[in-house]
Amino acid sequence: MSLDQARAFIERMKSDETFCNRVSAIKDVALRFNLIKSEVSTPENSVPVNPEQFAAPEPE
Repeated sequence: MSLDQARAFIERMKSDETFCNRVSAIKDVALRFNLIKSEVSTPENSVPVNPEQFAAPEPE
């Protein structure tokens, strides 16, 4: 992740409540990082992901 991507991620976490909640809901660190990379990546380094794997868990 580049410095610009890290800055974009921090800004998005501050300004996008839905995105922040999605990221925070993922307990597995590897999955969380994959979501973050997929959401802030550039076309050159993006990887296809399955959005369902990042779905927020159902409330109990």
